[in-house]
Amino acid sequence: MAAKTLLQAQKPSFRVTVYDAHERAGGLWPSRRDDFSRPIHPLMVANVSRHTMQFSDFAWDDGEALMPLAWRVGLHLERYAERYLAKAEVVFGSRVVKAVREKEEWVVEVEGKGSSEKRKFDYLVVSTGYFGGKRMPNGVMGNEEVKAIHSTDYRDLRSLVGDRKDGKILIVGGQLSGVEIAATIATNLSSAVNSPGPSPIQNPEQFTVHHLAERPTWVLPLITSPKVRMAKSHSVKQF
Repeated sequence: MAAKTLLQAQKPSFRVTVYDAHERAGGLWPSRRDDFSRPIHPLMVANVSRHTMQFSDFAWDDGEALMPLAWRVGLHLERYAERYLAKAEVVFGSRVVKAVREKEEWVVEVEGKGSSEKRKFDYLVVSTGYFGGKRMPNGVMGNEEVKAIHSTDYRDLRSLVGDRKDGKILIVGGQLSGVEIAATIATNLSSAVNSPGPSPIQNPEQFTVHHLAERPTWVLPLITSPKVRMAKSHSVKQF
C-alpha cells in the first residue's frame, strides 16, 4: 500500500523499488491451498469478514466466501499488487540486510538468490511486519514422546500426532493465533472422524484438544445478523 501511494503521488513524483524476501506478495498470507511456506495455515478461516478487510479501491469478488480461507486472502493481496505495482520495480526473493544513512541518501544492502548488492535511494520505507517472528513460552520444550511446535508450524494431523493412537493436544496461548490453531486442529479432527474417506491418523476420535490461556479469550463472532435493528429514540429531559 505504501508503494501504491507513492506511485500515485503527483508532487513530488517517485520511482519506487520494493524488496520482498518472499517469492510473491502477501506477507504472512499464502496464496494457494497447498502453500505452506507462509506462517499462516492456507485452510485457516479468516476471523473477520471480507467486508472488514476490503480495500476501498479493490473490492472482493461477489462470489467470494463471507469468511474467506487464508489462501484466498493471500491471492487477493497478490492481485492487488499486480494491479497497482505495475510501474514499480518489485524484487522478490531479496532481503534487505542493512540500511545506512550517508549524507542525503540511504545506502541499502540487499541479499538474495546467491548474490548481494548495494544501492542508493533518496527515501526509505520499512514495512517488515510486526508479527514476523515465532515466540515459544518459557519451559515449553519438545521431546521424543511429546512434540512441541509453534502454531505457524502446524500443517496437518499426520505430521502432528504421527503414529499415536490417542492423546491430548494442548494449545498454549490465548491470543488469536492460539484460538485459530485450536479451532483448525479441532476442525481437522472432526473431519477425520466424520468424513467418508480414510482418516489421515489412527483413531481420530480418541484425540482431544485442550486450550490453555492465561486470561479469558474475547473474539468477535464470526457471523452477525445481516438485519439491522434500529433502536427507539428516547427524549432526555434536563432537570
